Amino acid sequence: MQDGAKINNEKISLLEALQLVAKYAFKNDEFYGSIAKIVSVDDVAQTCEVSFFDDEPNLTGVKIQQVSNTYGLYIKPSVDSIVIINYTDPINAYISLTSQVDEIIFQNGTNEGLVKVVELTNNINTRETRINAIVTALQAIATAAALTTSAPVTGTSLASFINTAIAGILTPIPTTTQSSLENDKFKH
Repeated sequence: MQDGAKINNEKISLLEALQLVAKYAFKNDEFYGSIAKIVSVDDVAQTCEVSFFDDEPNLTGVKIQQVSNTYGLYIKPSVDSIVIINYTDPINAYISLTSQVDEIIFQNGTNEGLVKVVELTNNINTRETRINAIVTALQAIATAAALTTSAPVTGTSLASFINTAIAGILTPIPTTTQSSLENDKFKH
């Protein structure tokens, strides 16, 4: 049996006690969402400041998500985006919906950005095409050399064989960078 509080001589868990407090403390209170606009975002505190579309003052300390955490899912709203603010009680608010996102971080973002599959595929295809062209060029050199007379291929004829075979593969392939292959708006 778990330790817990006693209500009407019955032992209850801490969770059950908190549920009872919430039920009776806010019995007549109803919480609704409010539409607001993001003024600023504090990534460290995982909070933001919002402005309302009426004469209400700005609200600071609004949680970006209901439960702050380090290793879950963090959706950072964009400044000036429209959001819906909900309340867990009369004074604690959090964002439940946002119109624009600057970044999404999953599991603390240690693996950095997600791969842009189209860009990665194009990059790999470029390299595969180049490798295949090199193989074809080397095969052409070997074939051309085999067709010559029994004398060794040297000088101008060797250069001609090589230049003809590799003419299409002399353009350098651009260096791949991480930023060209990752979506840094979603980190995992």
